[in-house]
Amino acid sequence: MTESDQKIMAFCKMESENSKDQKRKVGACVINDQGRMIGWGFNNMPRGIEGFDKYWDSKSEKLLCVCHAELNAIAMCKGPLNNAKLYCTTFPCHNCAQLIVQSGIKQVFYATNLGKGWRFSASASKQIFRAAQIEVKEVAPSDDPYEEIEDFIRPMKDSH
Repeated sequence: MTESDQKIMAFCKMESENSKDQKRKVGACVINDQGRMIGWGFNNMPRGIEGFDKYWDSKSEKLLCVCHAELNAIAMCKGPLNNAKLYCTTFPCHNCAQLIVQSGIKQVFYATNLGKGWRFSASASKQIFRAAQIEVKEVAPSDDPYEEIEDFIRPMKDSH
């Protein structure tokens, strides 16, 4: 774990605050093999569709409708993802693990594990990552002030 990894994870944590989910705020970003941040996102309802906000209060309906942070970060990417890195504040679920493998990402960094209710999904994710030879590392976010994180991240995003 490097200081850069910690600052990138701190950015993901800041990004997660954009989520309207009051139970679990998740942020993610993708760094390409040249070290550029090419996508970022947070858990949110599908873009541009009205009426989804009512689902935040119902766990079962929310789980069916919410777009995970990893999905949003990958969907936002410009350019190839081969050998890219994904940073996410929470360990990816099995559906996101499948998307990560299919996209060509080769490293995953996370800050916290999925909760107990997600143990089967987390186990499947670990199996998927192992089979695809995806390197997975736990990284604590930096506790640097917001301005320092933004100053570190800004040059990585400038060409986006």
